[in-house]
Amino acid sequence: MRPSHPLITALATIVLGMPAELLADAPCGVRLCSVGESSWCFRAVAREGKSSDRQLLTFLRTNPGASLACLREQVDQAGGTIREIGEAYSGIIGGDVKPDNVDIVRVARAGDWQIGLIDLDDGGEGSLFLDLLHTLVYDAIWNPSLDLPDALDAYRLGLANEDLRGVPTLKAILGEQRRSARSCRDVERRWARDLNQGRIRRLADAPRAVSEVYDGPTFERELQRLLAGERDAAGPKARLSIEDQGFSRKESSGGSLCVPRFVYRVRLAGGSDGSGERCEIVEFKQQTRPAAAATSPSHAAGADHRQRLAALNRHYRPLVDGDAAKADPGNVIGVVDVAGQSFLVRYARPELFDSGEASRKDALAYAKRMFHWLGQVHAAQGPEYAKRLDTALDDPKVVGGVRRIIQAHVAYLERLAQRGAAYRCPD
Repeated sequence: MRPSHPLITALATIVLGMPAELLADAPCGVRLCSVGESSWCFRAVAREGKSSDRQLLTFLRTNPGASLACLREQVDQAGGTIREIGEAYSGIIGGDVKPDNVDIVRVARAGDWQIGLIDLDDGGEGSLFLDLLHTLVYDAIWNPSLDLPDALDAYRLGLANEDLRGVPTLKAILGEQRRSARSCRDVERRWARDLNQGRIRRLADAPRAVSEVYDGPTFERELQRLLAGERDAAGPKARLSIEDQGFSRKESSGGSLCVPRFVYRVRLAGGSDGSGERCEIVEFKQQTRPAAAATSPSHAAGADHRQRLAALNRHYRPLVDGDAAKADPGNVIGVVDVAGQSFLVRYARPELFDSGEASRKDALAYAKRMFHWLGQVHAAQGPEYAKRLDTALDDPKVVGGVRRIIQAHVAYLERLAQRGAAYRCPD
């Protein structure tokens, strides 16, 4: 187990000794969820003997939308330049940008490794500045984490589209973690492990809230349709077979809490003798209100999931030959609409780079690369935002205001993470 981050240790020492009534001094009005609450609220998570920093990280992962809603109130209360920048500049935001939601996703040319968003569920139209603040909050509780000036410097270089000097390249960071293509045996072992550990369950055991949105014939038909191009490219005798299926749902904590995912283990054989064989786990993940919608009441983020996901793919995936229209879809296969519900269809693949397995040096370098990339993505959508924020961050008062927002936000999350009965998914 990693040692606790010193910031979290200090915060835990302070806030855990505070009386409960001091929650009235919260930096925002977003509180723990009550039963059946539909507005933005924090879902309490199960406390299973985790260290305070691990508990806090789990809590934030479970509540990206509530965190953004709270940050929006904090920015409004800050007033002045901070409120102006938070309200004036919008675009397509990642909504939950953090080290394990981005990955080194594509090799465009020999030696050209790029970062891209691999989890698109929480993105959509929203405030560019709040998107940055939310990622800075993650960095404050991540272990290891960057100092705020280092994170902002990397982001500002991205805003200006200037090189990030003195930081290892993505290829160097990836190093020994570079994974080769997974064999069918690897996929079968992973499937069996997830079944054994309960991460994948049989459809016969699905609660009503899950079975009500399951449409097996439609999912299987769409799976064949969406992968038809890959099957045809494998040869005239290629065949695609579904070898097993099930569902998964995070029940007590974690990102996309309570969201149903229907999973299929498929095999693509290129010839009658099984040559060119490839196996994948394909996931149909129900789409719900994205966290990005919390950044402004006026943003109807997620009203059309197909358009929302297409916009995220355009802005947050590496370009192909500099062309956004050819953006690499990565693990995304498509979107399926079933009985008024939208499902993101994607390959459920392990990350190419896992910051949890990396050395401290590589994890920090990767964090700088992530902030630099985020600055580039934001600036490409809002050049006026890039200029305004870069100028504002020359003012120590503005930087101090950003620091106070993050510190108050982290302290509030720490207090909430230790309170309340764990949220229960509907049966």
